[in-house]
Amino acid sequence: MAVTAVTIQELSWNTFDADFAMTAATSATDGFTVDVSAYPDQKLLVVVENTSEDTAYDITVEMGDGIQAIADLTKEIAAGKVAGVAVESGKFKHINDASKGKMVIIPENVAVKIAVIALP
Repeated sequence: MAVTAVTIQELSWNTFDADFAMTAATSATDGFTVDVSAYPDQKLLVVVENTSEDTAYDITVEMGDGIQAIADLTKEIAAGKVAGVAVESGKFKHINDASKGKMVIIPENVAVKIAVIALP
């Protein structure tokens, strides 16, 4: 299987956007990458949807490998629920490995979908 690339979507001030594309991973093991190279130190909203009707699954935003990196961020998402977390791209961006310039997000199961939104 392969890593699923997620495109960052942008919000504008004072404008509704109800058409965010939720993306499913092709493999839970490989998860998602989000290219944040054009969003240095940007605040991003990661929206997570668990499409399972009966099972809670974890999602992990892997810590980056730069100076701002602190720790992985993991949350269990209840079955059928949606959650969100605002992150700073610099804390989760990889700069020294194969995922250079990207955030890596790993779902426990492919039932977990995400969208990543750049905040204005």
